[in-house]
Amino acid sequence: AKELAKSILSTFSTDGRVTTALQKSYIKQYLNTLYESENIDSDYIKELIINLKAAGYTDITDTASEAFITS
Repeated sequence: AKELAKSILSTFSTDGRVTTALQKSYIKQYLNTLYESENIDSDYIKELIINLKAAGYTDITDTASEAFITS
């Protein structure tokens, strides 16, 4: 999970920190894709989120994330 978190942060963060609503929105959408995958263990997702939160990620609603991405 740490390696995937690093990969997500390298794509969706600024210098390893998640600071904007748009960055959180893209991460939320990515996590939703993982949730929908049948091969992903829920404990793995939880560990991934813990790693992302250490970089400043906070969860936002699906509606909010879609609004930020489409605006």
